[in-house]
Amino acid sequence: MSKFRRITVSLPDGLLAELDQKIEGGKYNRSEFIREGLEYYMAELKRRSLAEGYAAMAALNLEIAQENPDDLSEYEQALSEGE
Repeated sequence: MSKFRRITVSLPDGLLAELDQKIEGGKYNRSEFIREGLEYYMAELKRRSLAEGYAAMAALNLEIAQENPDDLSEYEQALSEGE
């Protein structure tokens, strides 16, 4: 089981009112709602970072393929071996 630590978070009045409206009568309390939202946001940041990395590698792969089409098989072999 995960250990929880209590923290203090400051929110503008309007955002706190909106949060309270969303959780009113629902299945979440403030902590659960904020925790789930933060987990979602952190996963989204990770997904975006991976997508940016894939895009950068795609550009590099295209550049290498266009510069040295004969060496492409060597490059693919090196990638498959994790070099």
